[in-house]
Parts: sequence; structure tokens; C-alpha cells
Amino acid sequence: MSINYYETLEIDRNATAEQISHGFRRLSLKYNPAKSSGNAAVAEKFTAITEAWEVLSNPEYKGIFDKYGEYGLKQGIKDHQGQKIGGYTYLGNAEEIFESYFGDSSIIDGKFDLNGSDVYSSLLGDAYGAKN
Repeated sequence: MSINYYETLEIDRNATAEQISHGFRRLSLKYNPAKSSGNAAVAEKFTAITEAWEVLSNPEYKGIFDKYGEYGLKQGIKDHQGQKIGGYTYLGNAEEIFESYFGDSSIIDGKFDLNGSDVYSSLLGDAYGAKN
């Protein structure tokens, strides 16, 4: 069964870059293994989320995925000129991708403080269900 990165990030196939970013932000905070250490299912979900972000946030990868699917993206295909495109490999750097997006991992490990407010609600506002 092939991977659908849009489903992984719980977004529509026609999602904007902002919606892709929001999907990643919301789910990477929810499924970050640092919040539930030792849970293999959470770690696996987190890895899938970071891979989806890596592909969909990159216009080249996203374009190949949108046109040729997971197989074309990962195995590569020949374009109309006979040049191979694709050949993407996820290197499994989920924590590195997370830290790159947020700046560092302190948002999860408790070093990030918003004067006692809820970190997730403060970062995501109404999208995370925060009430004003």
C-alpha cells in the first residue's frame, strides 16, 4: 500500500503551503515521542509526519509526488527527455526535521515556557482548540 502524505498530515490534496505547515506543526507536537517516551507507535507516527512534511514542503518533491505518487518519488521515473527524476529517500532524521522547523526541541522538553500558559494552545491558537 502506498503512502499518502496528505492523509498523513490530515490535509486536503489541494492544501496551501500554510495548510501543509499547520498540519505538520499540529501533528508533530501531538505525536512527538518526547511527550510519550517508549511508545513505539507514537514514534512511528512522528516519523511518518516528518517524512510527509519533508516531501510536501519541498516544491520539487511535492511536484513529483503529486504527479507520480510515492513510487515515482522514491523509485524515480524517466521524464519525457529520458532523464530520471525522483529517487527521494527519507533518511529518518525526524528529530532533526522537528528542530529545524521549530528552532530547537525545547518546545517539547519543558524548557520552553510561556509564563505558565499551555504551550500547544499558545502556539496554535484556535486551530488547536484554544479558547480566547
